[in-house]
Amino acid sequence: MSHTKAILVAFALPLVIAALWQEGICQKREKTRTAVTKKMDSVRQGRWGGRGVILDVTESGAVIEFDCASGAINEPMALDKNNRFEAKGTHMTERPGPVRMGQEDGEQSALYTGSVDAETLTLTIELTGAKQIIGTFTLAFGKSSRLRKCL
Repeated sequence: MSHTKAILVAFALPLVIAALWQEGICQKREKTRTAVTKKMDSVRQGRWGGRGVILDVTESGAVIEFDCASGAINEPMALDKNNRFEAKGTHMTERPGPVRMGQEDGEQSALYTGSVDAETLTLTIELTGAKQIIGTFTLAFGKSSRLRKCL
């Protein structure tokens, strides 16, 4: 190999390697961007936590715990095109102390509505029979919450 070809290879080879490496980085970024912007079709499964509330979402619904209440969502939490959901379930107010025989358990029909924005979920709970809003809560994915159960 001549001295000129050796110099050309010495300078050109790093440029070719850099160009190939850059192409790989661009493709990786595009794949990541596509994954991030992909539309969700249901609320992300796992634990969502907020002040005084924990929501454990599964494929078939969710279980929710409050300081002095609990509930269940009895159907999948499907999202519409605006990342909003509406699901039926139950809500039960808890009381301190032991439950006596014959005492009502307080379970009522509930409608759980809300929306998801990235790692934040907003949840509103309405008792359907009483047409009463229990409240609106803000939860974060992967966050646990400290509950102070009624004693």
